[in-house]
Amino acid sequence: MYASKHQTALACCLLLVIESSAQALFKAPFLRIVELDLCRSYHLQLSPGSLLSDDLSEEDCKAIAIQRDLAMINAYNVAMSSIIEIMTAFPYASLCARFSRRRILAANIVGTVTASTYTICICYYHQIFNIRLILCQSLWRLFGGGDSVLLSIANALIAESLPATHLSKVLFLLNALRLIVNAIGQMVGARLMQENLWAPALTGVTMYCLAIPVLCWIVDPQDHTRRLKLSDDASDETTDLLLAGVSARTKERNGSPMRLRMWTPMTRAVWRTSELFREPATAMALAIVFLNELGHGVNSIVQQWSSRSFGWTLAHTNYFVAGQRLVAAATLVGFSWAFHGLQKVGIASARLDIGLVNVCQWLTLVGMLTAAMSCLSGVEGTRVVVFVCAVLIYMMGWGMTGALQSSMTRSIPRAQVTMLYTGLNVADRMAGIVSGPMFAGLMTAGFQEGGRWTYLPFWVSVGLFVVVAVLTRHVTSWLSKGIRNADEQTRVAE
Repeated sequence: MYASKHQTALACCLLLVIESSAQALFKAPFLRIVELDLCRSYHLQLSPGSLLSDDLSEEDCKAIAIQRDLAMINAYNVAMSSIIEIMTAFPYASLCARFSRRRILAANIVGTVTASTYTICICYYHQIFNIRLILCQSLWRLFGGGDSVLLSIANALIAESLPATHLSKVLFLLNALRLIVNAIGQMVGARLMQENLWAPALTGVTMYCLAIPVLCWIVDPQDHTRRLKLSDDASDETTDLLLAGVSARTKERNGSPMRLRMWTPMTRAVWRTSELFREPATAMALAIVFLNELGHGVNSIVQQWSSRSFGWTLAHTNYFVAGQRLVAAATLVGFSWAFHGLQKVGIASARLDIGLVNVCQWLTLVGMLTAAMSCLSGVEGTRVVVFVCAVLIYMMGWGMTGALQSSMTRSIPRAQVTMLYTGLNVADRMAGIVSGPMFAGLMTAGFQEGGRWTYLPFWVSVGLFVVVAVLTRHVTSWLSKGIRNADEQTRVAE
């Protein structure tokens, strides 16, 4: 059992790493491909009947009308994917009651590959299809649930396979590794797109297929429990809230229609989500994740914004994004080593988790505030340097969600872990629905006004992170109080 649990955790980590690298490669040329199509259409409207080269320079594509359409297409593409993932998160989580989570992960990979292939076809055959049809790619993610389902199930399997004392360190190292491979994917994609615009996307789709053999290494701990319940007609109690649909009344269940057997656990899972809001700390944690990810939504426009504001090519902005990922990864590794060292000197891991949440939150706020204030510099070179350094500081706080997950895992029953992780991922996706169109609109409005107004998206992000700082203060105070009470009970028992 020990070997299988660690094998499962390792396989889930590898699965997430493959997904991160494939996603980075696939997305590297995406903005340029869409921009080129919009640019071609824009110039054809200005000069009907003219023959345009497929190699239009990026300088020809920086008109506000083109950038507005590009920002909106990118934003609504993310929003549509987030809507699909929210719709499917709890239903797919509830299906864990009847099917192995390995099968659901396999369906997820197939759906992702299909959606990616569809996007490539729409973009490649631009003479036939309207580029806005790429918004429909999210419909393919109904099969498997998309990134949210993959992340929540993989994290739940990791959490069930490892002791709570090691969970924070593993999550930090995993996030760091994902950021590193994402950065490598961005750099490789940037280099490939300078030679062939389609090479990174095709390579990314191919890499997704590597996840299939990795799934064979995953052993779902709930499979054994499920088999025992089915064979023994056990009591109505379950080991996980997401398994609430598995009733001990096996005969009644097997005699009911399939859609009823699937619908019942789905509705129960959604209904029991309300349990996450009964405790103030978990409810506030969901609010923190939502507002924090809403503030991080500014990342969706950084490439496009910096390309137009600083005159960088979109290939070069990929190197900038890769640099952000590497800084974030190095910070996570540093935090992990410091965490391990402080544990050795006797500091409780629960207290360290709370400290990490606070440190990451303040790094995020200070970095974003500095990026917004860089607009006050009158020298363009200084403004660029300050902005780049500020964004790198901001990226140092990227591990806040992982630290918050680890802290909240200690404060709730283990049976609710999967539900909590699913809820946190849904909050993340809900933020994606709002943040994409919101920051795209703010960026367009800033470009139209010009001057310091171009930094409007970053000031809005600062405001959101200030609210997160206030909520984080309340949550960490509640968690610290729980730790003190536990310490007092331990001393009394001794």
